[in-house]
Amino acid sequence: MSRTNISVLLATALLGILLVVVYRLADDLEQRQLMGPLEAPDADATSERLAANNDPRSVISDYTSFITALQARGVDGSAALQGTATWLQARGFLGADPLLGIDERSAPLVYYESLDDDTLAGLSKSGDLAAAQVQASRLALENPAAAEVLYAQAAAGGSAYAMLQLSSLWDTWYAIQASGLVASDDRSELLPAGESDARIRAFAYAMAALRDVGPPLFSEALLNRAGNMYRQIPQAQREAACNESERVYIDLSIQRRTRGLPPIRSEPPPVFLTVAEANRALPCAETGIDYSTTLDLTDCRNESVVGPGNSDRELYICRRALPSG
Repeated sequence: MSRTNISVLLATALLGILLVVVYRLADDLEQRQLMGPLEAPDADATSERLAANNDPRSVISDYTSFITALQARGVDGSAALQGTATWLQARGFLGADPLLGIDERSAPLVYYESLDDDTLAGLSKSGDLAAAQVQASRLALENPAAAEVLYAQAAAGGSAYAMLQLSSLWDTWYAIQASGLVASDDRSELLPAGESDARIRAFAYAMAALRDVGPPLFSEALLNRAGNMYRQIPQAQREAACNESERVYIDLSIQRRTRGLPPIRSEPPPVFLTVAEANRALPCAETGIDYSTTLDLTDCRNESVVGPGNSDRELYICRRALPSG
């Protein structure tokens, strides 16, 4: 076996190992801030603690308490949460989300994972972004370049989840390049990018997803991840990284337009929880680049609540997006 083949074989093995780790992180991020611990602290105990401390905030720790909080505010909780689930699924988040009343058996992802490879490929070619995502996840370990193409296809179809997976894929590729296990002449056989390009692309896709979805996607884990990626980019390359993210976002918007989809999505979901101070500055603020999200929250009202895991959260209720009737 030639040195080139051995190099690529080692790199592919390492890529597989790293992707297992990275996709586990991406699966965690898929649950976003709406998803709390599956075994959340007892809501009654939390309420008692808040009452003892004269804390008037509502406690939203699970689907039932979410419904209760919304009903107390004159909102049809079940319909609103279903509307939010539909909003997120259109952006590629297809897994379980107990806080929205979606368990592992009822999640849309279950249907797509039950399909064979040929059926998935056919649906993917017809433009089904969910099928493209599941097909990409199956190919990621053995053929990351093919997975990258499929995730890019899903992202162009409106999937922010696919953007996060692309970020993970490029971040993993950067780690492989930095390890020195792959000779520079052999890199094109896996994913074609230079070392600094891979790191910048990883950051660009993460920031494009944050900008595209806005506060409903914000969580401590994802914001910290984006911040850490930004800080690891050399100071002299940060503005280029932010510009690349803007380019990625604009390019995806153009692709959406050609598919007959809204290029920029500003309509919020009916209700959502997000991290406290969700509008805090995202990475790129120091470059002077306007990197505000495109979500229009002018008709939404928000208030501080206690979220899953006793976390500080902001509850947003967007009247204009609430289901009618």
